[in-house]
Amino acid sequence: MNVVEFQNVERAFSAGSRIGPLSFSLSEKQVTVFLGPNGAGKTTTFKLLLGLRSPTAGTVRLWGEKAGSKNVRSRVGYTSQDLTYPAHLTAEEILNLVTSHFEFPTSSAELRERFALEKIWRKQLGGFSGGERRRLGLACALIGKPRLLVLDEPTTGLDVDGKKLLWSEITKFRDDGGTVLFSTHDISEASMVGDRVLLIDGGQIKIDGSMDEILGPLDYKRLRYTQNGTVTERISHQSDADVKALFQSSDAVTNLEIRRLSLEEALVMYRKEP
Repeated sequence: MNVVEFQNVERAFSAGSRIGPLSFSLSEKQVTVFLGPNGAGKTTTFKLLLGLRSPTAGTVRLWGEKAGSKNVRSRVGYTSQDLTYPAHLTAEEILNLVTSHFEFPTSSAELRERFALEKIWRKQLGGFSGGERRRLGLACALIGKPRLLVLDEPTTGLDVDGKKLLWSEITKFRDDGGTVLFSTHDISEASMVGDRVLLIDGGQIKIDGSMDEILGPLDYKRLRYTQNGTVTERISHQSDADVKALFQSSDAVTNLEIRRLSLEEALVMYRKEP
């Protein structure tokens, strides 16, 4: 049985926009990256999965049951894109509050150590940095020992060490048999731990495959170099071959810079492909 099943799911909005139809499934022991630009429909899809919104058409099921039903809620851990907490509470108080909702929770002491919350343990949340809020949010998502972890833009505000901690926790969760779905608009970020990528654009899934299958169509790089005293900048879809050709030419090449396009930039090029 699939952990998650979307079957011809659509969601219409009063302004006339819509997402879908969406059809995909998620399996155990798999990290799936929901990759898409801002406004593509990632957060709405997550809310449909969690039962926070109802589809206009189609069905969303988790472990064969309706999304949002009582039997599945305790098996899902979630962090939203915009994390907000009561400003007067401390990290300790937030974790204790969330812990009280579960019969067999992970201990607050364990989570405090795992997510490096010691320095902010008794600090009011009104003074937390973005990264501290993220680490606390992930700890809250894992308190109930979920089997599905849903993370909406989980690296927002995280520094390098925070991101390393996140990737480590995601990998461990998957290796322990869990299923992970997280969203991002960063191609490089998607490649860190993703087993599978769903590329969503304009409310529809355009590509569903491995990282290599995603990176192929989106592997555009910006080349900037000086040749014959002239600075040239161009976009390449076969950068290795183009760079090799440059250095095999009779005219010397200097100041070569290579930069991967952002997802938004790459999608502009992808949409132009025949």
